[in-house]
Amino acid sequence: MRNKRNNTSFKRFTPLETTEQPEKIKRFLTGLTDFQLRVLEETLKIPFGKVRTYSWIASRVGSPDAMRAVGSALRKNPYPLLIPCHRVVRAEGDIGRYSRGKAVKKKLLEFEKRLKYIFCLNRKKALLY
Repeated sequence: MRNKRNNTSFKRFTPLETTEQPEKIKRFLTGLTDFQLRVLEETLKIPFGKVRTYSWIASRVGSPDAMRAVGSALRKNPYPLLIPCHRVVRAEGDIGRYSRGKAVKKKLLEFEKRLKYIFCLNRKKALLY
């Protein structure tokens, strides 16, 4: 996208782009094991408005049977809004636990879903004009 004022390029920030560079956030994560870091790194890759299961994260970090360990690693997340551990749910469809409580997790997931819907509507409207 071009800035009309001074003819320079810039990239517009949207919530969908917040997880593109997990390496920048990783340097703030101290006192965590390698496994916990890998879990948090994979969690950063979950797209805005989407959810993944504990088993999906476990298989992505190379330990397909470590669903409970994934939950424990997510519980140690020092930045729950930056590293979206609320996007990880149980395979049975239950939202699972959250460090701030299940009600907060449910509200965050609903909020992201609504916000994503609004962004998608705005994009479609923009394409029509």
